[in-house]
Amino acid sequence: MLVVHPSEAERQVEVTRQPRSLASYREGEQRALEEVQQCRQEKARLETESNGKVGLTGLIAQDLMGEGGVDNKDLFKNVTTRPGNTLITVTARSYRSHTGRREGGHKVVRLAVAQELLNDGDTPWTPAGAVLVGPQGVELKVLGVWPLEPIAPEKKHRVVVEVEATEEAARGTFTLKLWSQEGGTRGELFDGVTFP
Repeated sequence: MLVVHPSEAERQVEVTRQPRSLASYREGEQRALEEVQQCRQEKARLETESNGKVGLTGLIAQDLMGEGGVDNKDLFKNVTTRPGNTLITVTARSYRSHTGRREGGHKVVRLAVAQELLNDGDTPWTPAGAVLVGPQGVELKVLGVWPLEPIAPEKKHRVVVEVEATEEAARGTFTLKLWSQEGGTRGELFDGVTFP
């Protein structure tokens, strides 16, 4: 930051900086290439998962339907919005689907939390990420947050968080933490999330 006194200011200021080393440029390039590779892998995973099929057909094609189909549970009376949140829960529902896979001898399930959220703030709020924290502080693997669209002030929008976990890890009461693209150190916290 350059600060000058109004009576002592020059009309022209020249700012110089030390040139970056070749190693610094190469390090930056390497980080960028790693990020591109991660994006390509994520894109390939998403394309493989969807395979062009949507809805129930997509669930069946991905073997995510399981024998019992998709169970769901109304969470509106259970989920509490923490004081100080910008977002307020209007409706909430959780979902569970058995994948038919096993991990370490345990059944793997797909879980989702869908909330209709009201933006009680003065600025748009755009979801950027989420984490679902279990009873012992264990975080479940988040597969995605959808949609990544802004919620305008005083407007409602549905936000879905999908996770994958073993059947045992999916038991109990969870806290959902959402954070925004706009930044900020504090996320939006919702307690009382359970799954069918």
